Amino acid sequence: MKINSERIGALIMSALFVVVFAVVVVVSAGYPKAARLAPLSVSSVALVLALVQLGKEIYKLTKVEEGEDAAGKEPGKKKRAKGMPLWQVVGWLLFYFVAILTVGFWISTLVFTFVFLKVVGGRSWLGSGLPAGLFVGALYCLFELVLNVVMFPGFFFGASFG
Repeated sequence: MKINSERIGALIMSALFVVVFAVVVVVSAGYPKAARLAPLSVSSVALVLALVQLGKEIYKLTKVEEGEDAAGKEPGKKKRAKGMPLWQVVGWLLFYFVAILTVGFWISTLVFTFVFLKVVGGRSWLGSGLPAGLFVGALYCLFELVLNVVMFPGFFFGASFG
């Protein structure tokens, strides 16, 4: 019985999202009443969705283990396009987290979204730049203007721990 590393990677990522959103729910529950509404409502919905996704990944993993034939393939299963290998997913995530720490959330999110759409998505310059700019612009309006949440500026722009 061979377990596909893509399924394991998806399972790990789903579990990570469950943990992250559970921590956000617990932390935001301790905020004052006026400050906890937005993070608690968003993280609660995200936690439910992450739990559903984790359940789906566990089901897929057990289904493959039980339903494999002698050749290691699921009977009657069509071939599907392969996703990214686990090492590439981890690499992209590390790139994003290091970028946030060094140059801050806004610049790293813009650059990461653009580069990811260009490299992985195979999009044109405009097809990568326009969605990246719109995405970061929408996030900026939501967090900085509406919610008055200052995002991490990065070490190059004056952030420090303590």
